[in-house]
Amino acid sequence: MSKVVVAQKMVGNNLFDCELELFHSTQLYHVREKIRARHGGTPVDIRMWKSKVEPLNIIRDMRITIRDLFGLPKSSEASEMVSKVTIFYDFSPPPMKSVLITKC
Repeated sequence: MSKVVVAQKMVGNNLFDCELELFHSTQLYHVREKIRARHGGTPVDIRMWKSKVEPLNIIRDMRITIRDLFGLPKSSEASEMVSKVTIFYDFSPPPMKSVLITKC
């Protein structure tokens, strides 16, 4: 099976940037779960973009494969080469209740 290197880049903070080697057939749901795990499992509203952060590049369907999203070749010749793609992501912090507000 063909592999792809997925560079994951957090918007505005390169501290969490990393690369994963995955199969072309990997669904984006798996990529999102890897991001969630890297941040301690707390992010609930993860947004992802293909290649660059623009409104037209937002990823909405997590069932799509990396190959289909980036238009990677399906041929057997492509199995010898490793493609590299970039997914940008961001999330909002989880909602927290203020101790001061709940105790008053």
